[in-house]
Amino acid sequence: MREEVKDVRGNVGEEIEESIGLGARCFFVTSLVFLLLATGMLAGRPDFLLRPTLTGHGLAWMILLLLGAGMGGVFGVVYWALPRVFRVPLYSEKFALLHYGFHYVGVLLVLASIVWKGFGRGEMGMTFLACGALVMGINLIGTFRKPALPDVASAYLVSSALWLLIVGLLGVPFSERAPIEVLEGTQWSAGWLLLTVTGVLLNLGMGVALRLTPAVLRVKARNTSVAWYGFAFSNAGLAWMFPAATFGQKSFLLVCLGVYGVGVLLFLGRYFMDVQLREEEGLGWDSRIVFTSVWLIPVAVGVLGWAVWSRMWQEKPAEVATAGGVGVVEEVAKGGLPLEYFSADGAVFLISVLAVAVPMAVGLGFGLLRLEGREAGGEFGGGIHAKLTEQVLLAAYFNYAAGVLLVVPGAWFSIGQMLSLGSLFLVVGGIGFLGCYLLASGKLKGWLPERIEEVGNFEKVVEGAKQVG
Repeated sequence: MREEVKDVRGNVGEEIEESIGLGARCFFVTSLVFLLLATGMLAGRPDFLLRPTLTGHGLAWMILLLLGAGMGGVFGVVYWALPRVFRVPLYSEKFALLHYGFHYVGVLLVLASIVWKGFGRGEMGMTFLACGALVMGINLIGTFRKPALPDVASAYLVSSALWLLIVGLLGVPFSERAPIEVLEGTQWSAGWLLLTVTGVLLNLGMGVALRLTPAVLRVKARNTSVAWYGFAFSNAGLAWMFPAATFGQKSFLLVCLGVYGVGVLLFLGRYFMDVQLREEEGLGWDSRIVFTSVWLIPVAVGVLGWAVWSRMWQEKPAEVATAGGVGVVEEVAKGGLPLEYFSADGAVFLISVLAVAVPMAVGLGFGLLRLEGREAGGEFGGGIHAKLTEQVLLAAYFNYAAGVLLVVPGAWFSIGQMLSLGSLFLVVGGIGFLGCYLLASGKLKGWLPERIEEVGNFEKVVEGAKQVG
């Protein structure tokens, strides 16, 4: 079914698909599967986070979490939100499916080249990832090709297309040779990680949050100057952080990090105003997950700034460079593994990806599910299914958050027991997120016990009796 609506720029007459596209579904569900794989890999062998070197096992886990779970989840949310929240028709649904195929085939080829040294298809995997980035960039630019009234949330998405294209062209970090000759001998892997986390994951997530949160909370979205200043500062900061991290300019990196932090605080100010203007007293757990995630962005920025500042006064055999969200050391040789790194570097990666980017994508996805169900007549399927979905989401996020709170200090301070216990909590949280999506999307309705349906009917009878009384 299609309907004629006003889009975010006020244009009338565009036919916008009501239902979520197949490309968005594939991205979001596959990202939850990769999150489960990443947490399972961590639970099976958590000791690699206790070592001061990054090996192939650690890089494979990083690719699973960063490209498989984090980036895939954000891509799915963007493709989902464009017709549902931004009210603009996606330029090409086939491009979204093509992007999905390119991205995950590339991820699998890169993982295979890391795990099996003789496989030798890593460069092919990088090519697939670059093709996927190009396809998404074309899709986003084509979607917003008629900006009659520019919208700050749309600006976040379009700018992310540029950063994604650069990330795709650079390939995968810690390769034996740099992607272009001018980067030979530099810390380009640090720049890649910076751009991936801040320019792609966080930029896309913040853009969707600016449009989705008002829609879920029934607040009128506003195109304020505060949000535009936040967009300008954050993107200017991350644009200059990339060369600063790549060429090891720590003092300049701190300045750029400060500019980026100002942009994040301005974004948070606009986001907090939207939350405060809501009509409902409480927040759903999807909104709480997003709210918690965005407020942890300054924590990641602060920890990264501290790591850079402290490293400026430390003497180490290998000079350390940090990226936005990740800190890594300069390659001892031309490139490749293993690499030495500080424990604080791993903590920054865990905070920015495991505690911010991944749960933000999950929360946004469930917010879109809530909005879709509300327009169909009942949030999360309505009735007892909605209540059950809320409880499962609460339990999943509780376990996931407990795992993060244990894994981050466990990796930072090399406490093996905390790391092992926290990784188990993360696995339970990952299973809960996947099961909650299947429940909220109606995939498990036929599998629910009849007694649950009876409980839901009984509650309706009780509520009706109270109203009559």
